[in-house]
Amino acid sequence: MALVTGNLKDLLGRNYASRQGEIHFIPSGPGIRYTGNPGQIMPTSEGAATIEPNGDFSADLADTSTFLNDMWYTIRIRWQDVGAGAALADFPDWQVRVTGPGSIVDMISFGPAYGGGGGGSIPNRKVWWVGLSAPPNRSFLWLHTNPDNTDDPANTGDVREWR
Repeated sequence: MALVTGNLKDLLGRNYASRQGEIHFIPSGPGIRYTGNPGQIMPTSEGAATIEPNGDFSADLADTSTFLNDMWYTIRIRWQDVGAGAALADFPDWQVRVTGPGSIVDMISFGPAYGGGGGGSIPNRKVWWVGLSAPPNRSFLWLHTNPDNTDDPANTGDVREWR
């Protein structure tokens, strides 16, 4: 299991301090996780993270990279809208791929691993990062070179997918 943390302000741009929010993590489907012999079957039961008044949240989720099949979580964000007297929900079309403990912002991906194409229905996730330091986010294509000095001895010219 991996502790996934975040703040609603990071996801939605505002704090839901007075709205009693919660986030539900829904597995993409049943999965078989390799944990030794025998393996472990994970059902599609969802987990919830209660949101603190300042918007911070945490959830202990299974590491999706330990499954034999392609696994991820989708999320549902619910909150009370006191002014409208109703409970509201968002269903972002994101895949949360957990590869260890960390911030949910670094675990969100959009659709297939190699981006969209035709029609623009799926955004292109392949963003290029050019530099000697590691990219700030996962799934960047990283050209390991110094853009300001092509003679820098640290330049390797390697292209990597940062995960």
